[in-house]
Amino acid sequence: MASLKSFLTVFLTRGALALPFALSAAACSDDEKVVIEPGDEDVDGDGFSPNQGDCNDLDNNINPDAADPCDGIDQNCDGKADELFDVDGDNFTSCGGDCRDNDATSFPGAVEIVDGLDNDCDGLVDNNTSQSDDDGDGFSEDQGDCNDNPDDGGALIGPSAIEVALTP
Repeated sequence: MASLKSFLTVFLTRGALALPFALSAAACSDDEKVVIEPGDEDVDGDGFSPNQGDCNDLDNNINPDAADPCDGIDQNCDGKADELFDVDGDNFTSCGGDCRDNDATSFPGAVEIVDGLDNDCDGLVDNNTSQSDDDGDGFSEDQGDCNDNPDDGGALIGPSAIEVALTP
């Protein structure tokens, strides 16, 4: 029994299992047994075992006290990845493309409205609205551009365009 106790003393105190307690040779008699329940071991040494809520005991960056950075992984073992990054509750995180995570009406794919903001998170403000210059000619529909469609020659049609008479 003494050799088992010596083995456990070295094994446990050198961090092989990184248990939250240290077993010393003087602390146990030959008649005492060391019982480690399944899930009590802290394999990665982060201070938490699976029984204490560590959801990945092979990675010391994942435990109940860990920060949950924006990476699609649940570091804090609460069952949700990146939940701290969806501040406005629109189911889009700042790391998932939400350009204004303090406004639930702004997220990738949202309808763009005339409000001076980028509602659909495409990098353009009020695009595809009457106040935006969609064809790049310097005029919006509200400024008199009667064809603001960039796909059908709209950039050539607008308030500053030169009228050209077409003859048959």
